[in-house]
Amino acid sequence: MDFQNELPIYEASLGHAFGCSVKGSSHELNQLPCQDAYSIWTGASSGNPYIILAVADGHGDKKHDLSQYGSFLAVKAAIDEMLSFCATFGLDDPAVFKKAFKSDFPRRLCRKWRGLVKEDAAERLKEEMDSDEQKIVSRYGTTLLVAFIMADSILMAQIGDGDILFVRNDSWIESIFDEDSGLIGSETYSLSSPDAHKLLQTAIIDRGDGGLLILATDGLSNAFADQNQFHVFSHSLLDRIKEYGMQAVSSSVPAWLNKYSHEGSGDDITLALNYIKQP
Repeated sequence: MDFQNELPIYEASLGHAFGCSVKGSSHELNQLPCQDAYSIWTGASSGNPYIILAVADGHGDKKHDLSQYGSFLAVKAAIDEMLSFCATFGLDDPAVFKKAFKSDFPRRLCRKWRGLVKEDAAERLKEEMDSDEQKIVSRYGTTLLVAFIMADSILMAQIGDGDILFVRNDSWIESIFDEDSGLIGSETYSLSSPDAHKLLQTAIIDRGDGGLLILATDGLSNAFADQNQFHVFSHSLLDRIKEYGMQAVSSSVPAWLNKYSHEGSGDDITLALNYIKQP
């Protein structure tokens, strides 16, 4: 069993946040690295607290042979760019911050990630840097899910497959983004695409009475027979957290994800959560 997890992070007004990655059973069998990555960051801007969650899934096939580094750089780029947004726009006027997120975040994030990829490639691929730049960037191909939790709202962005769900305390589940349209089979949009900034979706929802925000790579939902079963699992997570607390549930998550990979998708699985109590 190979997994990475964090102890739950707590921010009084925004709740608990937690993340975990497990290497897929097929990756263990084929001696491949885990190609998922995640990051969680908490902070404040002018006294206004926030939590950032980022989850990425490297594509993993031969033409994306550096995707485990691409996913790591994707979550780093997401955190860095959201921190830059906080420094530039602040949270004193949420309307200004949200407008800037919708209009500017996709372009700025994609530019940031490409810059990090080029820096990494310059060190890792010294003798190959005369090759076509897009071909090199494609080798780092990855998906990305991002959530920024603030006092009244949750700001989200996604490119590629994976799931962002908000299970509200009244049991209503919101699937934030639709599946990629116009793609065949297991194909997905990629942060490495030349027009990634146009493909990256954004959304803003109200926190309302709280609930459980879930960001997960597709290895989790693919472990279930259908979307309904995945939603049942999501409901059960919220119920367990309410009954036993985030600390107890988080200690069990790695074993659960490892089981879902071995008995279901065979893929790497990454799960990041933010539990917001009812006011």
